[in-house]
Amino acid sequence: MKIERKTIGIIGAFNHPNFGDQLLFNILHGWIKDTYPGLIVRVPWGDPKGIQWPDDVLVGGGLKELLRCNVVVFGGGGYFGEPGISAIRGPNQYTRLDNIGMAMHLPKSFGGVYFGPKGYLRAETIRFIKYGLISKLLSIKKIPYCIIGTGLGPVTTCLGRWGVGSTLKGAEYVSLRDSESIKYAKAISPGLTIEECADIVLCNSVSINFEKINDINKVALHLGPKIERHLSIEFLMKIINDIRSMGLHVGLVSDCKPPEEGKISVFEKIYEMFGKEVEYIPYSGVDNFVKTLEKFDAVITTKLHSGILGYSKCVFPISVAEHVKTKRFYKQVGLETYCFELSEKGFGDALNGLQKIKSSPISAMESLNANRRKINFLALNNKSVLIDFINSHFVSR
Repeated sequence: MKIERKTIGIIGAFNHPNFGDQLLFNILHGWIKDTYPGLIVRVPWGDPKGIQWPDDVLVGGGLKELLRCNVVVFGGGGYFGEPGISAIRGPNQYTRLDNIGMAMHLPKSFGGVYFGPKGYLRAETIRFIKYGLISKLLSIKKIPYCIIGTGLGPVTTCLGRWGVGSTLKGAEYVSLRDSESIKYAKAISPGLTIEECADIVLCNSVSINFEKINDINKVALHLGPKIERHLSIEFLMKIINDIRSMGLHVGLVSDCKPPEEGKISVFEKIYEMFGKEVEYIPYSGVDNFVKTLEKFDAVITTKLHSGILGYSKCVFPISVAEHVKTKRFYKQVGLETYCFELSEKGFGDALNGLQKIKSSPISAMESLNANRRKINFLALNNKSVLIDFINSHFVSR
């Protein structure tokens, strides 16, 4: 297969230390380089310091460098949706997939939520508009682009829906990571052709060896940094003690470094209080995080991609979800009974779920295995879409 020396631009949420988006990028980058080693990969809006990039990736340059790309890919992640309930709390957080009435799009003074709590929705709407303008510019400059493996929605403002809709309409290929995202995309852009897929990380799902399943012994506790800072040490210690009372070893796992140099995390403080009775594993990069999680039998997490990674590595995921996108994933893989809303009760339900897994490990792993082949196929569908897109523009026949 002959391919010219050209450049592919990657757009995504690659501007902060988030292991999930870094892992997504690394897999996407691997697909490109394995199939087209001569293709130059550039991330115009990547953070050159906060993220561990492969050596051959060109980072930064913004719009100027984007327009030098021959093709562009909007990579995997959840950046086409609004934040979870750590940013805004309310009864509609898990049900607003279909809540697209006009009143939701108005400024707060007119009964809407555009200028809602802490201005979070305003910031997200501006981001969606930015993507819409980028897609329009790419179309004007005749730079083809595709959307690979993203999650989409909720988007509750008119301007935000315009931005996302504009991005969708101009894409040559679109694959979205769950049926709810597809439903939302088609509500915004009717008639759009969309490939159903699963999250890119799930392409590396390993097989379950039932002969080696004896018991659940080691449990990882993983919280997003925002959630970790909001929960009291007393509450976290109670959760840890409840897990230990089941006869389980607890590992406190972080997916990013403390936000301020010289400060220690809440998990580190708890570790110092417990001593060697619990394990603390600080974040030291994407690859080490993957290796760390593989050592556990189960993980209780508030973050989507820790659950996805756990599922792919046969580490049973239990979620205390802060976002509707997390509930979508657990529904997709058939584990919705192990996904609970972020609340004190939700943590209690998660512990009950853990007890259930410990009581019947074989049954638990059978449920983890039920949809594995289908999910793996859907995740690899992203690669097929990506290759079709690149072939259509670069490959000499």
